[in-house]
Amino acid sequence: MPNFVTRSSAKMTSTLNAHRKSARLAAIALCVASMAGLSGCTSMESNGSYGPERPQAKVNAEAPQARGGFENTFDNDNEAGFYFQDVETLNEKEMGLKISRKGSITVRTYNERNYANELRRLHEKFGGLVMGFSSGSVSYKLPFNRLEELITYLENHENIDVDSFDFSAFDQTGTYYSADARLATKRAFKARLEELAKQATGVDELLKFEREIMRLQDEIDQFESQKRSIELTAGLVDVTLYIR
Repeated sequence: MPNFVTRSSAKMTSTLNAHRKSARLAAIALCVASMAGLSGCTSMESNGSYGPERPQAKVNAEAPQARGGFENTFDNDNEAGFYFQDVETLNEKEMGLKISRKGSITVRTYNERNYANELRRLHEKFGGLVMGFSSGSVSYKLPFNRLEELITYLENHENIDVDSFDFSAFDQTGTYYSADARLATKRAFKARLEELAKQATGVDELLKFEREIMRLQDEIDQFESQKRSIELTAGLVDVTLYIR
């Protein structure tokens, strides 16, 4: 009797293990079939990321001939191509840039009194204006493209030594074109109010229009002044020459 019980338990255990093994094999087969049949199954790509394979963007070797600079273009297949063309020169006037500059040059002379007069007249050589001077300094306003000539002239002068120079640029391009756009808007609004003012039916209504028109005119004058100031300084450099 004990032997029969033992054999029966062993047989049941073996049967149970066989069923478990079959279930595992069936689950594995189902998973493999699912992975093979479904394109959306998660997979490890060669680049280490998960997900279905995606088309790779191509970088075209040839740059477009349209214009220089950085350009991002997209073809009909939505493949991104990025191009960069070298720009040989930047022309401030052609590009509409509004940049002014300011700086100083410090020089030493062996005879300050004799050469101070010469240095005060340097603006005549470089198409500039004298903005002020004292016994130890002189200030010019010059076209920026003549600044290098001025520095070279001083460096090559046999009786003058250039100790140092320092210049900074102030780009007011954004401010200029912002003022220009606002100016156009204010002018259009003012013209509209002037037309409406002609249709005013009473004195009070007319006075309201006039007050608003005057306010707009003040703003227009401010923007015009701002633009004019930038235009007058763009492309110029303020130079202070210190004489030691």
